[in-house]
Amino acid sequence: MKKPLKNWLLASSVAALVAAPAITTANSGVEQLTKNPSNWAIWGGNYAGTRYSELSDINVDNVKTLQPAWSFSTGVLRGHEGGPIVVDDTIYIHTPFPNTVYAIDQKLNQSSGNIPRLKTLM
Repeated sequence: MKKPLKNWLLASSVAALVAAPAITTANSGVEQLTKNPSNWAIWGGNYAGTRYSELSDINVDNVKTLQPAWSFSTGVLRGHEGGPIVVDDTIYIHTPFPNTVYAIDQKLNQSSGNIPRLKTLM
């Protein structure tokens, strides 16, 4: 193996080992949230993006009887930037420009208004 390539591979391996703890620490809060099936804390429900929910309230026997219980309009008519996120009975929805984020309490069926852009979920 040529020396420059060997040095580059060694440096890359060391950098990956040094960065790994920081990456796992940054995501540990999200990982904890995704362990609760009531939360949909990231797109697709988990890091694999399976979009599968372990909840059993809706099943093949009762899905045909579902009716809308309430609705919420952001006023955007041309789609949104991403899917909703659910954390601790609050639905977070974000719109395209001007990037408004709404928090909707599922139990009260009401919006808590706009969330400041830099507010974090953790």
